[in-house]
Amino acid sequence: MKLKTGDALLKEAQKLGVSTSEIGGPENWAELQTRVMEAKRFKRESLAWAVALASAIASAFSAAAAWYAIVSKIQCP
Repeated sequence: MKLKTGDALLKEAQKLGVSTSEIGGPENWAELQTRVMEAKRFKRESLAWAVALASAIASAFSAAAAWYAIVSKIQCP
């Protein structure tokens, strides 16, 4: 993966809400690239967490529905 530099890096950092106040110029782009990569990872992990939570909730509802179906079959002759 090619890392962005210059204006493209600054635009991406601003888009992600990464602080660029301490970045002076090209000599500090490595630090800004690290911050941008960490912000992307945080965003990706946050999305994965939300998907996992939704999946767990759906599984619980599915298990409850299956349990209800079994219990209702047992009680009805």
